[in-house]
Amino acid sequence: MNDPVRYSHRQLGRATLIVGACLCLGLGLAALSGSEGARWAFLASLALVPVIVLVFGCLRIEVTDTELRWDFGWLGWPRWRVPLEQVVGVDADRQSWLEGWGIRITLRGMLYSIGGLDTVRITQRNGKSFRLGTNDLPGLIAALTPARRR
Repeated sequence: MNDPVRYSHRQLGRATLIVGACLCLGLGLAALSGSEGARWAFLASLALVPVIVLVFGCLRIEVTDTELRWDFGWLGWPRWRVPLEQVVGVDADRQSWLEGWGIRITLRGMLYSIGGLDTVRITQRNGKSFRLGTNDLPGLIAALTPARRR
């Protein structure tokens, strides 16, 4: 756990912020109509949207000398770790906009993405692969390639 971080990048989930703001604005305007249900929906969105932004508002990727780790949101949860000794391949990739963003199973394996279409495909020793979305494709590949060889 005391492994020094060699690479750290946090990508902001602009879509999450925009959708959250639009939801609150739309429900706020509906609440002005005077409907009791619309007022409750607006109040619920004011409570729910900040939680969604805290949990899914950004994606942080870190590379140390021994592991690759990534997590969503400012709370650092959910989070994942893969020992670099298990990584046998690192390749630039591109996701389809149809695959969407977030944490999802796709036809090409797990995808962890917060926005944009650039991804890095990580192939593990067991043959499984997953993709990490990033807006710093060259930086992440540069951090993973030599770190994997150590």
